[in-house]
Amino acid sequence: MDDDLRYRSELADQFIERLRAVSPSQWRELVTHHRGNDNYYALAVELADEATRLLGDDRRAAYESALTQRLARTDEIVDAIILADVCALDDIGAHDARRLARAAVHAMLVRDAYGFNAGAFGELIRPFRAYLDLGDVERSASRVRTPPSGAPPQPPEATA
Repeated sequence: MDDDLRYRSELADQFIERLRAVSPSQWRELVTHHRGNDNYYALAVELADEATRLLGDDRRAAYESALTQRLARTDEIVDAIILADVCALDDIGAHDARRLARAAVHAMLVRDAYGFNAGAFGELIRPFRAYLDLGDVERSASRVRTPPSGAPPQPPEATA
């Protein structure tokens, strides 16, 4: 795994960890307000898929492998919400919650990649902005791994 994918994977991992803190009622609210079925959202999902394809065969295989691992974890989180509070999400809500979480994790992996723009990233992350601090996700990831720019990880006291 190259440094770029390692950093992006850490971003996705930090995002997934924050998803665990979203309460069942917040998931219900999130799904109610962001069904993710409008044209802009659909286009953003297509752009994430296209950005993954544009990585080239070798890198695409590594990204798809990293994505598959992380998508399984997002599904586990949604399943745990359903088990914890059956009323939190109905079948449609559970499907939408999985779809929204999966798209956001994919966005974290292809963020700033060729073919994926900031608008598409924002659209896929938008449902979670009220519940998660993306700046905290980035700070946590940069403490663990060197960002693709090659800049050294920042010590925790430098980010406060």
